[in-house]
Amino acid sequence: MDFASLFGLIFGIGSIAVGYAIDGGSLSSLWMFSAMLITLGGSIGAICVSYGLPQLIKMPGLILSILIKPKSTIRQTANLLHFYSQNARQSGLLSLERLVTEQQNTNPFLKRSILMVVDGTDAEKISSILENDIDIEEQNRMTEIQMFDTMAAYCPAFGMVGT
Repeated sequence: MDFASLFGLIFGIGSIAVGYAIDGGSLSSLWMFSAMLITLGGSIGAICVSYGLPQLIKMPGLILSILIKPKSTIRQTANLLHFYSQNARQSGLLSLERLVTEQQNTNPFLKRSILMVVDGTDAEKISSILENDIDIEEQNRMTEIQMFDTMAAYCPAFGMVGT
């Protein structure tokens, strides 16, 4: 987990609690189940109406992906590409098919591109297909970002209703 995210979460919640307590407020009054239910339930309902249930179901996984470090780094990918290129020089392009299919954690984009090269697909066609894949992935990510933006817009409104 990213240390800064964890620190920010704890620091933010702690600052709110301490600030509220300093002004004489009771910490238990910050935790109102009915207000939380109205705020979160209303926001989640608005996301479901705006984006549909399949997108809503993805949200917990997206939140985890924000907090958890990525599986591979740029250096690991570069080392993997170097390994593949060395292997292709020594054993030929067809040897890459076995390597790519045997590895469980290979990036799906990289795996697909290497398999197209091994299959002898034309370079321009590979480029076109991969650019299309990138565009689709970018569009999916933009939808996910817009989902969180929408929730960020609805939460304060439902929060005022809940209090």
